[in-house]
Amino acid sequence: MNLFSRKREPPAGGPVALPLAEVVPDPHQHRRYFDEGALKDLAESIETVGQLEPVVVVRDDGHYRLVAGERRFRACKQVGLPTILANVVDLSPVQVALVQATENIARQDVRPCEEATAYSRVIEEYQREQYPMGLDCRTLKERQEWRRLAVIWTASQVGATRERVTAKLKLLTLPPEVQDALDKGSIAEGHAQGLARLFESCPEGAQDDRRVEAIRLARSVAAHSTTVKDLRAAVARYLGEEAQLTITTEEADPAALKRQRATRDKLTRAIECLQKAVALTFDERDADFSLPDLRNDELATAEAKVRGARKYMEKLEGALQTAQNRGAVRQAALEEVNPT
Repeated sequence: MNLFSRKREPPAGGPVALPLAEVVPDPHQHRRYFDEGALKDLAESIETVGQLEPVVVVRDDGHYRLVAGERRFRACKQVGLPTILANVVDLSPVQVALVQATENIARQDVRPCEEATAYSRVIEEYQREQYPMGLDCRTLKERQEWRRLAVIWTASQVGATRERVTAKLKLLTLPPEVQDALDKGSIAEGHAQGLARLFESCPEGAQDDRRVEAIRLARSVAAHSTTVKDLRAAVARYLGEEAQLTITTEEADPAALKRQRATRDKLTRAIECLQKAVALTFDERDADFSLPDLRNDELATAEAKVRGARKYMEKLEGALQTAQNRGAVRQAALEEVNPT
């Protein structure tokens, strides 16, 4: 379905000169960075030859809200023009979001999180149009399915692949500090996608710890030019994927239980070491171990790992106890069936 084939298509007619004071920028504009040099050049061009291309606006509560042409609007303000050339159109909120997304995505200098925010706004406006009362009354499975279909619809409307839209939206799960580092070029998008794994299926209560870890790793990438491969390995180590730790809740064979007990013992020793490291003062650490001072973010990470390891230990102990209980029940049943 093409949204612009609907009844709300903009009326025909040429551009009009509007008082610049009556035109306001869109508060939901997802473009955050403007090249001041390029903006100055545009302002000089408008001052010399005039505004050649009109902006696009919609009527909004007694004034005109900008839909497309943010740079031209800013340049006209810099020049001090009393009026601005504009096409006044009639668009729904979804159409406005689509126009802005399409315009910004077409830019060569679009930032990754700006593009992601554009997709997110289209989905949000589409949801408001389709479900004015919201999706809270829907089941989790229904909400997930609707989200999947909304991503497919958005991709088809803006001319992007579903995979691209999905990947970009993951960037919005990152802390604002990491998003800012990405858009400013301090880290690459590959690094950001690797850090986004920290927030996939994030357990309740672990968000703060993972936020600290994401910011620490992003700073490390910017400072040491860490490769994407090395960053992904660091994220995997933090999540415990490198050791491929599993928690068995079903009946396990003796070898699996033995491996889990060994893991539990290693974690116990690791927790003890981490607690000791966190508890030491800088002076004690230098005197006793000759280790360099840990920065505040490294101490915070160590504390986060202690808490994470404790939570995992609780689950592991519960799983082992469940397996042992099931083993005891099975043994009792066998003895009842085959009494000696």
